Amino acid sequence: MQINSSDRTQSISSIWHHRLIRFFSSTTTQYIAAGLSLILIFNTYYLLIDMKVFGHDEVHYYTDFTFKLKEEGRWANYFLHKLLRHIPLQTHVILFLSSLWGVFYYISKNLTKESWYSIIIASVLLIETPNAYQSLWPATVLPTTISLLLLAWMAQKDISYKVIYLVGGVLLFGMMQNYYFLLPLLFLGHYKFDKTSINSTIPLVTTHLLFWITGAVSGLVVASLIVYIHTGQAGIIPAEWRLIMPAHDISTLLRNIIYVFQNLTEQLVVFWKNSASNGFLYPLLLIIFTFARLKNSFSNLYISIILSAVFLSFFIFSIPLAPIIQTRSLVAFSSSLILLFFIESKQLLFPRWLSVFLLLWTGLNLSISGRSYLYEHKTQSEFVLNKIEAAFSHHPANYTAVAVFGHVDNKYKEAFLFNNPERLRPIILTLGANHFIDGRVDTQQKSLLTEAVNIDTTSANNKIKLFVTKKNVAVILLEKN
Repeated sequence: MQINSSDRTQSISSIWHHRLIRFFSSTTTQYIAAGLSLILIFNTYYLLIDMKVFGHDEVHYYTDFTFKLKEEGRWANYFLHKLLRHIPLQTHVILFLSSLWGVFYYISKNLTKESWYSIIIASVLLIETPNAYQSLWPATVLPTTISLLLLAWMAQKDISYKVIYLVGGVLLFGMMQNYYFLLPLLFLGHYKFDKTSINSTIPLVTTHLLFWITGAVSGLVVASLIVYIHTGQAGIIPAEWRLIMPAHDISTLLRNIIYVFQNLTEQLVVFWKNSASNGFLYPLLLIIFTFARLKNSFSNLYISIILSAVFLSFFIFSIPLAPIIQTRSLVAFSSSLILLFFIESKQLLFPRWLSVFLLLWTGLNLSISGRSYLYEHKTQSEFVLNKIEAAFSHHPANYTAVAVFGHVDNKYKEAFLFNNPERLRPIILTLGANHFIDGRVDTQQKSLLTEAVNIDTTSANNKIKLFVTKKNVAVILLEKN
């Protein structure tokens, strides 16, 4: 009996089909993919272990954190300030990344129910651009991520979401407010269409959104009250650098809406630039994946509504004041985009592995972008640190204080660190200085120091000079061409 070529081709095709199914269904294969995602975390953040200078207004660089209480309402950071400063920054890095990964894992597992797939999702969410940028402030953000873990635990214990939104609002608006907008993601498993009917799901989603808004309002009210009690200031007054534009009437409200919408489109470009790859293959696979999920789109309708609300939330929240919107504040925006476009909640082999491939590819792009950002910060800040350190004849801790005068020519790429008092402060303190005085600011200390050492801030040498006053204050003079 002869077997024709078409039957043989079908037989070979069937064999390979079953082999591929077994391969991708294998636990070993699944956890290898999960392991690759964990490697991406290390590739992104390993520079932090040896980072000398962190974010310019990290808690370790200020003995008094009242200004953040008054400008941003961070009462929890204010009360925990001394404790946070006593913990090494590298320890904060590990705790921050671990706790935030735990939150993302809970969100992912609640949605997908699969451990290996949730590991991949959580890892990619952890290395998204806002978190990579925020990682330079690990001590500042740690109370927030610990609070998110607590709220995730409460959700796991089936504590009412109404309580969680209210407690979360009060806590998170006293810390890093932008992380509050992640809260609806803790309940993504509650919105699945196959577990409830349309008539009960619509009120459920609506109630979630209403209590989410209520939690934010409650958090703002409590933060404003604490600011008034401890400082006497009526409400939270944002810092000047945020360039707020309060809406007073219809015309200014429309102005703010346009401004926020422009920021939204700009941030979408940033998201695509950092996460996608050049060429046609990446967008083609994303389109294929989107079509592969279409048949499940109705069952995921309510999840999509919540994710869309989270995606827009920080921008809507910004409309009344229209401040500068920084990428590192957009963790809810970025997380919801990844969950909305890259995740397959149904356990279907082809869409699931296409999702895994896209997630790992996106994670690789995000990892390269995040590592590049941290590398640039590290090299620039340590260049300035080494230059100033070389000017000292003794260790900076031997002086009562270190004062800085003068400016560096803006043609040098590190000039923004030399010339900006807020950027230079952490560098001077990292050297071991007991106190930092910026002589470029018109203060009484500046006048006394200027008279003591006869400083001429218009000197025409491209050098860093050191003077020491009779009161043992080291004075660094930056001179530009």
